[in-house]
Amino acid sequence: MSDIVVSTRGAVAAPCREAAETGRLILGEGGDAFEAAVAMAATLAVVAPHLSSLAADAVWTFREPHGAVGVIEARGLAGRRASPAFFHDRGHGAVPVRGPFSAFVAPGSVEGWRAALELSSRRLPRHVLFADALRHAREGFSVSSTLARALADALPTLPEDKGFQAAFLIDKAAPAAGATLRPPRLADALEHLARSGLRDLYDGDLSRELAADLDRLGIPLGREDLTRVEARPRAALSARIKAGVAFDAELSTPALIALLERLKLQRDDDAAFVHAIVEGAKRVEGLRREAEADDRPRVAAADRLTPEALDAAAGALDRARATPLALPDVPTGGAGWIGVVDAAGRAVSVTHSLLSPFGAGMVSASTGVLLSNRGAAFALEGDEPLRPGAAASDPLSAPLMAMLDGRVAVFGASDRPPLAAAALAVRRLGFEQDLASALAAPRIALRRGPDGEPLLALEPGFDGEVADRLDRMGHRVAVESSGFAAPAALIREASGRVEAGADPRGEGAALGV
Repeated sequence: MSDIVVSTRGAVAAPCREAAETGRLILGEGGDAFEAAVAMAATLAVVAPHLSSLAADAVWTFREPHGAVGVIEARGLAGRRASPAFFHDRGHGAVPVRGPFSAFVAPGSVEGWRAALELSSRRLPRHVLFADALRHAREGFSVSSTLARALADALPTLPEDKGFQAAFLIDKAAPAAGATLRPPRLADALEHLARSGLRDLYDGDLSRELAADLDRLGIPLGREDLTRVEARPRAALSARIKAGVAFDAELSTPALIALLERLKLQRDDDAAFVHAIVEGAKRVEGLRREAEADDRPRVAAADRLTPEALDAAAGALDRARATPLALPDVPTGGAGWIGVVDAAGRAVSVTHSLLSPFGAGMVSASTGVLLSNRGAAFALEGDEPLRPGAAASDPLSAPLMAMLDGRVAVFGASDRPPLAAAALAVRRLGFEQDLASALAAPRIALRRGPDGEPLLALEPGFDGEVADRLDRMGHRVAVESSGFAAPAALIREASGRVEAGADPRGEGAALGV
């Protein structure tokens, strides 16, 4: 069972213990949830390069102590020189998944850090916020088993890039778990940002060095593209649920939780539950795409979260048969989720994403910045082809649930569609399971099988008849023991008591102050 922590001074959750320790340290120093999340993100970018970097995209959902909820979208835009013609002229019928031609989306995450710190109530110095990340980069950090496995798996697909080899390989081979890595250029970049300010990555010395490296690598992303990156708070999307209101930057998680509640499921461990959450995720993905196709996508998304729209979506869901499953052609899994609740009741939920583990597999030699491959989310043909200056079309989710009875609950994971966070929320809130039991329950995932075809993966722990029944319903099922997202949760009661936990099967951690 998961180790559940309880605190009255706040708590944090992260996909690696180092980042969680950073957050606990910042809260202990008097920092607030925004500052703790930024510090955790900096550490994550150092010790978990398969999940994040200074060139990732990010989306934040936050709740202020007085109850207001908002979103920060820290997503870079495609370079102005990136167009279908650019790729066709170079012999590409699609955007490459790795390498320089996948790295044309400007970094968004550091601009998100800046926007988050502007909302902070404390204003700790940046050198304090980055102290842990700098220590790991300067002195070295121990390679986790997850990082070692991810690097060994990804290495055959990555380009031979000298910057990447210098930062993350030992004698041009993937390091074993327990080995020590020291990315000195990244340490220099973090120190420079602490001294000169976070906008330096976009319009300062770091920007010039990064842009020069991008040009040498032939990436259609220039300094003028970096200067255009801007993150600002905006309203969150929300859906009414039994426990209160579910909030997110985009409609997927709130809509899925609200839809599942309408199905009035009786159990969380049978085929009906698995079928409902999978089919609900498919239906919600359809709603999201319909909203994005609208001339006013934010308005369209809100319209699809009305009680009437969700009633219709639940009524249209076939409870007996599986519908076709479409998954993106681009490998995903390069994302990390962070959650923080501080003593004042401020809550932050943030996802950083490279798209695929290790992103483009290339590092800016001058700055040590690992480049994302979020450009690979664009298509060159179809209904929404690549447009210079456009945001990547794949959604990022940073779910946060705010309850009307005074509780604030944050559930997170990094899978797409967001099955792990939704299942955890439904088990904890809908079925009122204790948090340890909800975190330890068997998981499900949608991914591609060895033959490249979509697959519904079940973790051992479901009843043996569940897979057979799902197969009869039309799902392509496999029982697997690895590759599942590891969710976490933080729940603050009106009294100020915070309960937090992380999936016991992962390397993440939830820590109280």
